[in-house]
Amino acid sequence: MKKYLFLAAFAIILMPSEMKAQEDGDFHSVFSDGMHRISGFGGPIYNYTNVNGNIALLYGGGGGVLLNDFFVGGYGMSNTTKISYNNSDMSVSYGGLWIGYSYHSSRAIHPAFYLQTGWERIKSPSELKYNENYTTNDRIFVVNPEIELEMNIFRFLRISFGINYRIIGGIDSNNENIPNLSGPGANIMFKFGWF
Repeated sequence: MKKYLFLAAFAIILMPSEMKAQEDGDFHSVFSDGMHRISGFGGPIYNYTNVNGNIALLYGGGGGVLLNDFFVGGYGMSNTTKISYNNSDMSVSYGGLWIGYSYHSSRAIHPAFYLQTGWERIKSPSELKYNENYTTNDRIFVVNPEIELEMNIFRFLRISFGINYRIIGGIDSNNENIPNLSGPGANIMFKFGWF
C-alpha cells in the first residue's frame, strides 16, 4: 500500500511540470529541431608552444562555418620566433582541417573543444650533406587536440584562451635527425563573426 501511495504522490508532483511543458510546446526531438543557426567566424591565432626544447610563438589564423554550436573549417600556423636546431634556424608551418564544439555557447563564458589535423612542414639544415645551406622539407602529419575557454565579448567577437598538445607522425623523408616537434602549447584567438 505504501508503494502505491508513493507512486501516486510522485505522479502528482510531476503532473504540473509535465502540463507546463506541453503548454509551452517545449518538446524536442533529434530530427524536428534541425539547424537553428548557421553562421561563420574567422580570426588570428597566437600559440606559445615547445618545439625541440625551444619556446616558440606560432602565428596564424583560421575560420569556419558554425552549425548551431558545432563548426568545421580550416587553419594555418607558422613560427614567428627563432627555433634553433643543430646551431641553425628552423622554420615550422602547418595547417589543415579544424573542427570543434562550443558547450553552452550562449553563456558569457563557456568551454569549447577543438581538433586540428593537417600536414606540418619543417625546413632545417640536413646532416645528410656537408653543405650547411642544404635543407630538407619534411612533411609530417599533425593532430592537435585543444580545450578552450571562450568569452563572448560582443555578438560579433569572442576571445578564447586554450591549451593544446601537438602530436606529430608520418615523417616522409629518410632523415633520422629531425627534431622533436610534439609538445604542449597555450594559445589565444580573436574570433570575429556572428555568434
